[in-house]
Amino acid sequence: MGGRESFLFSVLLLVACAQKAPSAAGDAAVSPNRDAPAEMAGVMAPPGDPEEAIRSEFAHVERRGTAEAYALFAERHPGHPLAKEAARRAAALRRGNP
Repeated sequence: MGGRESFLFSVLLLVACAQKAPSAAGDAAVSPNRDAPAEMAGVMAPPGDPEEAIRSEFAHVERRGTAEAYALFAERHPGHPLAKEAARRAAALRRGNP
């Protein structure tokens, strides 16, 4: 093989190897979600229930039991039914009658 043929063979060999190279995550297929953590192998858990998250936050606010916590909850979730209750409790705590 001459110099030119050797060069072309080397280029073809590099291209072939690059196409078959394993990904950084092993032999797993490349995920369309490139933001997924490697340990999830590209599969993200579905998002949680937003209503459950809001209720959990309200339970945390109840445990704190401060006017500031209730007022902040009401600000964060103005359209939620618990926001009215949070605002009512914040006002009651500020008046001194919880």
